[in-house]
Amino acid sequence: MSAACVDNTWTITWKITNSERYKSETIIKSNQAIVPVGTKIGAAETFVATETVEGPTYKTLTVVGHWPKGKVTDKPRSATITPNDFRGTCAQPPVYPPVDPPVDPQPPVTPPVTPEIALSAQPCVYAGTSTTDVTASVSGLPNGASYTIRLFSGPTVVDSATGTAGPGTVTATFTGLAPGDYRAEVEATGSSSATSSTVTAVDCAPQAPPIDPEEPLPPVSTPRLVITPVDCSSDVTTPTVSVSVTGLDAAEEYEVVLLDEAGASVASQVVTGVSNDEVIFQGLEAPASYAAVLQLQPGGSVVGETVDLANVVPCIAETVTLPTLPLPEATPSQQLPTLPVTGPGEFAALAAFAALLLTAGGFVVTTRLRRRAALAQDA
Repeated sequence: MSAACVDNTWTITWKITNSERYKSETIIKSNQAIVPVGTKIGAAETFVATETVEGPTYKTLTVVGHWPKGKVTDKPRSATITPNDFRGTCAQPPVYPPVDPPVDPQPPVTPPVTPEIALSAQPCVYAGTSTTDVTASVSGLPNGASYTIRLFSGPTVVDSATGTAGPGTVTATFTGLAPGDYRAEVEATGSSSATSSTVTAVDCAPQAPPIDPEEPLPPVSTPRLVITPVDCSSDVTTPTVSVSVTGLDAAEEYEVVLLDEAGASVASQVVTGVSNDEVIFQGLEAPASYAAVLQLQPGGSVVGETVDLANVVPCIAETVTLPTLPLPEATPSQQLPTLPVTGPGEFAALAAFAALLLTAGGFVVTTRLRRRAALAQDA
């Protein structure tokens, strides 16, 4: 065994030599892992094992060998290393950081001036034109610096202005521009460049005159009205007219107004914008004539009206008076009392009475005629 400093580390080297020149040896016992049990050493060969330690130390290696061919087992063999076997030092030399060479002092560098640029669009002041102006305002330029201001529409330069900066703010106005989005950029000596935000130039063409709010817009469709008197019956007992309404705008609300012969409003009803509707007015004064108009609700302009009038008559339960008794040229047995017949059942009564008259000599009684008036007019 031996100890040596290898790469700044203490290294111990162990050597085990097979003393037999014609027989291989097998290690059957070992107290150190650096020589594992089962290690085979050829005839007359030397097995070498190394290990590293932190510093000088005491350490013993003990092994037992066996020669299978001769069936001989060696006695334990040992080797010990002591601190005295560690000669010299094995310390890592100190590492010092490299020393930078001296740097020649340089004069301080003055950073470039950073200007600020703003762009504004002028209000429309022209009559009969769609062009407008924008103005670029630049502050922070070095006094005496040469500058260039460029106006962009998208990636295209549409105009530019140059000059020499003085104290204060520098401005440049670009005129006769079409409506659109613009931005400006400034470059100057001794200064970094700057870009403005985007502004929008509006169309300054004269605006179209506003629509008179009192002038009604034309309806989507053409409304139509038809006014018709309703016949008196058991269901209709008062003077009545029916107004049929068509061609209404589904998005609007309308009012049907009933007028008398003098044009005065008698009654009204609201209808929604449906394609077809009917409005009934009952309890009217009669005999009389009526017309109807259609207007936008509430109280809007007239959008449809009737021209002719619808004539209505009273719904009166008429009375039929039988001839006064005694009947002329009739025997006393044929005399009948006077029989008034009124109301909707008058026809049955008149039929019975007519039969009696035929028996008495053939008197003929005629029933009343009912007045009907109907008018259909497209409005």
